[in-house]
Formats: sequence, C-alpha cells, structure tokens
Amino acid sequence: MVWHSADLVIRGRSQWATWSDNKTPDIFTTNWVRFHDDLQGMEQDLHAIRIDLTPLWVLGAPVSRNLRAAPALLEAAEDLMGAGAEVGTVMHGVQQGLAPAQGNAPARGDPLPQALRAVADNADLLAKAADRVEHAQTVLSTVQTEGLDPRAKKAVERLNRYLPLAAGSLRLGSRSPSLLGFEGVRHYLILAQNNDELRATGGFIAGVGLATLDSGKITSLEFHDSYAVDDFSKPQLLSPPSMKQTMGIELWVVRDANWFPDFPSAARTAAQIYETDQEVHLDGVVSVDMIALQSFVGAVGPLHLKGYSEEITGDNLIDLMRYYWGPLSMGFTLDQWEKMPWEEKARLWFPHRKDFVNKVTKNLLKGLTTSVSNGKLLKITRSVLRTLNDRHLLVYLFDEQAQHVFTNQKWDGAVLPFTGDYLQIVDTNVGYNKANGRIAETIEYRVRMNSDKDIRATLNLHYRHQAPPSEQKCTQKPRYDPTYEQMMGRCYWDFVRVYVPDGSKLLSMKGLQVDGITTTVESGKTVFAGTFVLRPGQEQTVEIQYALPPDILQKESRDTLYRLLWQKQSGTVGIPFRVQVRAEQGKTLHTTQAGSTVDDQGRVIFQGRLDQDRSLELVLTQARQEPK
Repeated sequence: MVWHSADLVIRGRSQWATWSDNKTPDIFTTNWVRFHDDLQGMEQDLHAIRIDLTPLWVLGAPVSRNLRAAPALLEAAEDLMGAGAEVGTVMHGVQQGLAPAQGNAPARGDPLPQALRAVADNADLLAKAADRVEHAQTVLSTVQTEGLDPRAKKAVERLNRYLPLAAGSLRLGSRSPSLLGFEGVRHYLILAQNNDELRATGGFIAGVGLATLDSGKITSLEFHDSYAVDDFSKPQLLSPPSMKQTMGIELWVVRDANWFPDFPSAARTAAQIYETDQEVHLDGVVSVDMIALQSFVGAVGPLHLKGYSEEITGDNLIDLMRYYWGPLSMGFTLDQWEKMPWEEKARLWFPHRKDFVNKVTKNLLKGLTTSVSNGKLLKITRSVLRTLNDRHLLVYLFDEQAQHVFTNQKWDGAVLPFTGDYLQIVDTNVGYNKANGRIAETIEYRVRMNSDKDIRATLNLHYRHQAPPSEQKCTQKPRYDPTYEQMMGRCYWDFVRVYVPDGSKLLSMKGLQVDGITTTVESGKTVFAGTFVLRPGQEQTVEIQYALPPDILQKESRDTLYRLLWQKQSGTVGIPFRVQVRAEQGKTLHTTQAGSTVDDQGRVIFQGRLDQDRSLELVLTQARQEPK
C-alpha cells in the first residue's frame, strides 16, 4: 500500500509540474485534449491516494490537524481535477470554433458564434463541472484552517474565495443555450447611465439599447436617446410619490425607471414600461455607466468612429463624451446658440446630443465580439469582472437559474439583506443637470454603544461643489446650456436617502430642507430621506442621528458581535469614508479587520474608500478590571 501510494504521489507531482510550469492557459495555444487527459489522470491518482492512505488518516487524525484535514483536501482536489477535465473538453471545442481556416479552405465567417455553439453543445459538461466545484466548496467548508500547514491554509483560503466565482461561471455556461439564443431569439434591454447626473442605481438613463441574439450572434443592435422610446399613446405607470414630490414628474418612463436603488426592481420596472411602449418581449436588462464604458474601451480599444477624428481610448472617452454632447461641437457659435429659438434647437441639436455615446456603445459591443478572437479575452474578462464587482455594470436576467449566479455574486445591484448594522447612502440628482461631475463627497459614520439596548448612530455627509462660485439663480427645471461644463457648474439639487436597519428611529436631521424629511420602509430597510441645494463653490454638511435597533448585536458564546455592512451606491467612485465605533463603559472592542485600528480611547477606527461594499466585524467583551 505504501509503495503504491508513493508511486501515485510521484506521478501526480510530475503531472502537476508539467501543467503548472506553463503560464495561464491560452485558448489558442493550449493543447486542451492533453489538458483534459492530465487532469483526469490526476483525479484518478488523487482518488487512489485517498483510499490507500485511509488507515493513516484514521490513526493520525487525533494528533495532527494536517492529517485530520487531509481526506477533505484530497476529496476537494479530486473534484476540482474532474471539473477541470470537463472544462478542457469544452475548451477544445471553443478552440476549434475560434481557429482560422487552414490553407485553401474557405473563410469560416465570424468565429465567435461557432465558439459559442461549442459552449452550448457542451452545456451538460459545464453543469457537471459546476456540480463538482460546488461539492468541493462544501467539502472545504468543513476544513478548520487554524493550525494547518501555512501553504495548505493559504490554498484553502484562496479556494474558498474563488470557487464561488468558478462555480457561478460554469452555471452560466450551462445556461448558454438559452441565454445566447440557441433555443430561440433573445432580446436584452441595455440602459446607459450617466454618472454626472447621479440616480439611485448609478446615473440618469441617457440611452436605451436593444440587443437581439440568435444562435450566439448579435443579429440586431439598436441604440436610442432615452427620450425617444416612450409611447404616450399606451397606458403609462404613475411615478412614485417621492419622485413626484421632489421632481414634479407625473408619469414613470424608462429614463426614470431607476428611481430606487434596488436594481432588480428597477430592471423589472424598465422592462415593463419598455415592453408596453415598444411591444417587445425582453429576456433581461443590463445597465452600464460611464465608468464601465471607460473600462471596456480601455480593454478593447482604441476605437475609431466614422465622422469623428479622434482616436478614442479609455483615457479620453469621458472628456469626449462631454464635449460631443454640446451644440458647440456641431459647429454652432455661442452667439448663434443664444439667439436660436428652442424650436430650432429641438430640431437641429436635441436629437443628436447623444449620437457620440450611442455610436461608442454600439461599436464597443461589436469590438467586444471581435476582440475575443484577437487575443484580448483575458483583458476583457478582467474588465467585466472589475465593473461587476465595483457595481458599474449591473445585470438582471429573467432566466431564474442564470440570475441566481448574479445574485450570489452580488452583481445584480440588489439592496442586500443583512443581520447586523447596515448602511447605504443614496444620492439622487433631482436638478435636471450634470452637477455630480463636480461634486466631492466624504462620509463619516459614528456608532456609540451606551448599553446593549441603547445604540446611537451619527452620520455626517459632507458635500463640496468644486465648480467656480457663481451668482446664478438656482432653478429646478430642465434647461440646456451650450456646453457640458456649464451643465456641471449648475446648482446641485440632491435627494438624499439613507438606508439603515429596519426598526431604526430618527432622532434628528440637519442640513436638509425641513419640510421634505421623511421616514419610510423599503427593501426591508428603514429609509430616512430629505433634500438640499448646493451652490457652485460652496459646501454642505448633512447630519443624521438615529437610534439603532438592539438586535443589530449578536451574541456568540460569551462575546457580543457588532457587524456592519456598508453597501456602496452603484455608479459612485471611491467616496472616502471613516467609521468610528465606541463601546459602552466597562466593555472593550477588539478587531482584526484590515484597515481598522483602535485609538487611545478604545474606539475602533475603520476608513478607506467606497469603491466596493465594505464590512466590519468587532468583538465586544467585558473589560478586565485591574486588581486593587
């Protein structure tokens, strides 16, 4: 038994060295047949080792944590090798689909649909691979990493972090026949959000697109100004009360569908309105903001658009988007614009102000499909994952199994359920302008535990309008300036909503218009809301004090835990934040959280930037009493 196991270990290590000496597997150059065979061989060897050495695990488990964990580690590794072998088979088909025609063979046309066909044809293998990855996750969850060999501990922790993403990706692949139109034509609504006019899910919906997929190929791609997709001859939804109150809007149209921060709700609303107005059945909704577009252009570009002289890159995209929005980019002079009646502006400029953005988006989607076959797949994949994680790309699919993946990865922009303290600040520009392009914001959150049943929170939101001071009159109505810069330099009208644990009680609010302050319940959270107006060159601080419900603290053995989930508003970029937590007298806070410290007064300080969701976990213990 010992010699047999030793032989299997040597062969397994040899196979692993042969495979791991190579760099990240490349679609075009990797021998996927050999990849499959190697991993399948390793799977068989690991299984044999696990069986042959069972007596060793049994005898050694009571005295060694490494030996105690070995069977689970080997079982998980066996599953992962088997899953990898299945993926190798699928990737061989993808490789064949992407390969250019050889010799005098006729051109094969667009290779991407053929590669996607290979994925769809092997959906059952991807489902099996997902099953095995998920089983490996379950097995690894039983492993206690404390006391393990450092290398084994690091490997387990990394696997626990990345396996959910791997399993989710495989699940999406297994749904590819449906999602990619191999089982019938699919229609996806694309919402282009403008971060400079911040709305609850990232920005004002400036453009609306419809992508039609048939057998893995985009057969139709249309983009329109969001004002052009309404059909008021059809029945329309009434706007939410808070929208009517803050903006005076009576009807709920697609461009305002993202009034609430829960993107699944916003996507369903947008789909309902669009399907009614355009009489098209939708299969999903995808939202991209300017930061996502910038990232994608950086991965795919540079782009060259007909009618535009510039080479478009990720670095210059946003500046060009702002420039080509304005009428001066069309050749009008400032004097001509000021003298022109609105009827002429509406005819000559208004329908074309978003032409540049729509052309960029349309060419970008085409570029994404061709870039897969010209060596940019890894760069594009990283860009997509980054924008999903940072919540600049949001996805909601009406395929429940596929959507489950996006929900599990928190890529759907949903307001998250959480047991403990929760915070999300949602700023909504209700001033009909682009002022968010000039607004700097910082946030401070302080929690003081007076007792287990008396927990007070103070939230300070500080806003600074970075545009030059102006004596302009602050008016809350649609108005178009001749340059985008002027649109950003207008007064900032902000509808502030603060989402906190359900049951929180408002104590005071400062810095908001008193007559508009409300407390409601939404998405399982208590919501404090109000508005303020900020002139260019000025600053504003909003202070909100409230009592947190006692059940945000959880008892665990003799300790009490304080957990905070701070959910980032979709579309925002790295807002600086600072958290300060103070325990009640006679108790002490402990933290091992990265980015947190304990000051000389015993307060935990946690700070950084809200580029993604942030979480904090503290342990509250009885303070030691020094002997007299």
